[in-house]
Amino acid sequence: MFSIKTLQSWLKTTAIISATSLSFGANAGLMGDSVEGALSTGNQTITTQFSSPAIVDAGVEFEGVMTDVFNQVWSISVDIADTSFSVSITESTRNGDGNVSSGNDLLMISLWDLVAVDEVILTDYTCSSTGSSCDWGGNNSHLATLDYTPTSLSLGFNALYDGETYTFSTLSQADVPAPLTIGLMLIGLAGVRAARGRK
Repeated sequence: MFSIKTLQSWLKTTAIISATSLSFGANAGLMGDSVEGALSTGNQTITTQFSSPAIVDAGVEFEGVMTDVFNQVWSISVDIADTSFSVSITESTRNGDGNVSSGNDLLMISLWDLVAVDEVILTDYTCSSTGSSCDWGGNNSHLATLDYTPTSLSLGFNALYDGETYTFSTLSQADVPAPLTIGLMLIGLAGVRAARGRK
């Protein structure tokens, strides 16, 4: 049989191990990773391709330029953070009135060599043009496709409006504690509470 002291010691050790496991899971992210990126399009012209690879740190990782069939010039930037990234789209030839629409391959952004990204979700969309571009776009997202694997991501847009910013969150399995870890943590916390109650 176990003595109360042995059980208390085991429960305290379990609590420490569980807390350590949770802290390691919270550190998963993209900061410091080397990431590849590229722009592509179905029927427009990529005039400046992303410079790749890029190291994820503070600031914009990728910048590129696309010229559409109406000679509007679009600047596309991707700013990657630890667990999120944003895509900003601006047009420089029509003073805030730039817009173009086409099929789902109007503009495509690909990122790869990502580390442990299990899910990517669109969490915010804003449009803040100096002209009337956002009004024409209805202030709605024009993200047509969002495909990802643990190491790659592909975004497709069917329209572009000057002043758009898309914000995405990335989740990995390491961000969510495994059920076994949660159970061990609860047992450990119960042991700590029991140990305090017996003093």
